[in-house]
Amino acid sequence: TKIVERALYAIEFGFSAQEIVWVEDDGIYTIAGTLDVDPATVRLNTDDFGEVFSYTIPGGIEVPAEKALVFTYQKEFGNPYGRSRLLPAYEVWRTKELIWLFTNRYFERKGNPPTIVKYPSSHLQAEADRNADDALEIGRALLENAVVALPSTRDEHGREIWDLGYLTDDARAGMFLDYLRYLDRMILRAMFIPDRVMTQDEAVGSYALARAHLDLFLLSEDGLLSDLEEEINRQIVARVVEYNYGKQISGVRLRISRLSQVDRELMRDVFMEMVKSGDARVPSETLARELGFPSEN
Repeated sequence: TKIVERALYAIEFGFSAQEIVWVEDDGIYTIAGTLDVDPATVRLNTDDFGEVFSYTIPGGIEVPAEKALVFTYQKEFGNPYGRSRLLPAYEVWRTKELIWLFTNRYFERKGNPPTIVKYPSSHLQAEADRNADDALEIGRALLENAVVALPSTRDEHGREIWDLGYLTDDARAGMFLDYLRYLDRMILRAMFIPDRVMTQDEAVGSYALARAHLDLFLLSEDGLLSDLEEEINRQIVARVVEYNYGKQISGVRLRISRLSQVDRELMRDVFMEMVKSGDARVPSETLARELGFPSEN
């Protein structure tokens, strides 16, 4: 639902805030939906125990507890604003942005290297200066994709006195690309995403290690789902029950289905095949049976 989707903004921003829209019909209170609020504009209001009971939006407007739905991701040391999953990757990402610029500059120089114009020297300063000026003019003409004419004069060894060339160096593109790939892996690890799954190599045992990494990632996402379920029960389900049936009713909870071991193995196998071959084809009957969808038969 939209409520869950908007609550998961907390992964990116540290927390998410929604305003619950209540509807009353013949004494029955239901939720028509929620309005999501930009986290950058929200000030959370907490009680003496650090629990959020309302929040304030621009203009000094306070959204009261009965309308406030706040989900915090990684609430370290009671910080209601949480911690974005992207934060640990920021420094590495910033480094990659700079290296990317340097890489583009390097390829630009390699694709259009400086032109070298060789000209004859002379013991006469005036003649040497004139030849140098002519060489610079030839170089500028080449930058403008113009045609240049060079004399075919040769020295006593048969080498051309006037000559054109390019300033080249050893190819270092691989060095840049290897470093960029390394930074990609560090970004994934900083966000607790299994980099072995996304960056398969030919190392011995890498496929099995990638499967183990993916299992650990799915386990962490299951923990996130558990936290989200707890907040939905506390901030939504409990209020719906109280407003309609009173405080004497308790024990009503929403249960979000978890991934079973079979579901995890199916998702893992499908994903690993997609990474390995780029095109995983899973029988529709298998997917329907394992995930509980109706079959064509």
